[in-house]
Amino acid sequence: MNREQRGNEVLDLLEAMPRRPLDPGKEEDILYTLRHMSTSSERRNGILLAKIVGGILAVGAVFLCLVLLLPVISNTEGISRWFSAATPPLYSGEDAEISPIFDLVDKEGRIVYPDRLIGIKSKIAFTFDQRGFIAKSTDTVSKIFWVVWGDPAELRGASLVAKGTNLDTGETFTVNESKLGGPYYGYDASVVTAFNSFPSKGKWRIDVELNGKLYGTIVVPVKAEYIHTERYRFMISEDDALTGNNETTLIVPGHDQPDTLDVIAQLKDSSGQASRSTFRKTGDFIQSSTLEPVTEYSGTLRFDRPGRWQIELMGEKTSIEVK
Repeated sequence: MNREQRGNEVLDLLEAMPRRPLDPGKEEDILYTLRHMSTSSERRNGILLAKIVGGILAVGAVFLCLVLLLPVISNTEGISRWFSAATPPLYSGEDAEISPIFDLVDKEGRIVYPDRLIGIKSKIAFTFDQRGFIAKSTDTVSKIFWVVWGDPAELRGASLVAKGTNLDTGETFTVNESKLGGPYYGYDASVVTAFNSFPSKGKWRIDVELNGKLYGTIVVPVKAEYIHTERYRFMISEDDALTGNNETTLIVPGHDQPDTLDVIAQLKDSSGQASRSTFRKTGDFIQSSTLEPVTEYSGTLRFDRPGRWQIELMGEKTSIEVK
């Protein structure tokens, strides 16, 4: 083997480091070749030197990384901490606790509305409808009262942005954007507003920012949508449909509707007798969220056992799960 071929072998071995260890024979061969390469041309020496230095730097970088990571990788607990720090924690809806509910009181401490605030007591909270929050419903979020504790001078006029995350699905949306006003009912800041409707059921985490900084986090439950067909809506969530009698309101679009409407309920995939309920008109209204005319009826949905039930009204059908 001539000297040039031996030199090329040296470079190949250096470029392979540290991917494979050198046996003692190869190591001695490299040292011998390096000692006798001084007779090569100046250009060849320059190229060889650059590659040798590059190889040494690569080995040094790997060695430095191993030294830095040695305290971490030397035990499984360290590895766990390392990956935990690098990876954001997953938030499961099952692990999240619903925020506490407490009374809305005035500045003298007298109860104005019992059990109407949800949030962080003495920091930030908002009122909620007694029916709870219903997915895709505007009526349960149409009037929300934020109350905030803190420095009134800093809170007044602050920009409030509330962002929601469904802890069961990861879905996100902007719940509300408002400007805080002055004290009310003895709270340091407040504002009356309306939320955007929650797009789906589940546990929702609401992260509230004031002037771009996280001020508090509130977790609320959101029920399934109202029972509905394509055009008609019963003002009861499927989550609240229970075996027995379920008194509810029926909303029908338009005015000049009949005085009564029959609703038929039957256990799905069953030849059993259907249940027929009569709903009676209670009034004509203009729906506040859409300004469209609607007719309101009152009646009872009856389910004699749990299971999948089909509901039929004026030729339209839907099915729900009854507990």
